[in-house]
Amino acid sequence: QITSVSPNDNSFINNSKPTISATYTDNLSGINTQSIKLFLDNNDITANATITSGQTQFAPTLSLIDGNHTTKIIVQDLAGNTTEKEWKFFIDTISPTITSNLKSKEQETIPTLTPEITLTITDLIPSSSINKNTLLVKINDTDVTNQFVWNNDTVQTRHGVSLQNIIEGDNTLFAEIQDYSGNKAVYQINFFISIAKEFFAPDIFSTNVQ
Repeated sequence: QITSVSPNDNSFINNSKPTISATYTDNLSGINTQSIKLFLDNNDITANATITSGQTQFAPTLSLIDGNHTTKIIVQDLAGNTTEKEWKFFIDTISPTITSNLKSKEQETIPTLTPEITLTITDLIPSSSINKNTLLVKINDTDVTNQFVWNNDTVQTRHGVSLQNIIEGDNTLFAEIQDYSGNKAVYQINFFISIAKEFFAPDIFSTNVQ
């Protein structure tokens, strides 16, 4: 009986040299260690594996490429009964990226307290995909994540809505997000808001005729 495997079946990992292993047990005739075969992506890697009566383990010396991988082990007991297990895992070692439509305070002055902010999330293929539940957005250290809405691969503020804690003057936006392999993207930008004040010039041409 094969009791566990690693990496877990259908898991996402960010390690390009994962230890591949399987544990097994047989309480009757015992395991025939000479019969064990281990495969990675249809390649027989048995000769490079460490095999005992309870576990087979393979530690890659070279990095595996990002993407899907398939592992299979075949085990036979001393009575000739055979069991096998196949499992898959996905490697993603590249972090996503975050960009925004904001410009730094040196490049632009924003004339409103309700700027429409768009964050664009990019994750290169092959990707384990963005885990939208890990999004965190802060304005001046205040969590404003719930004031952003998803639109495909972007998150945006609601039209005409003032973000909590946004002020006239210097502001800092901080954002982070992870993919399903645990790779994290972090983004920060300082931006500047200055609301133009209306100026009413005196009517110097008006006269008071008696």
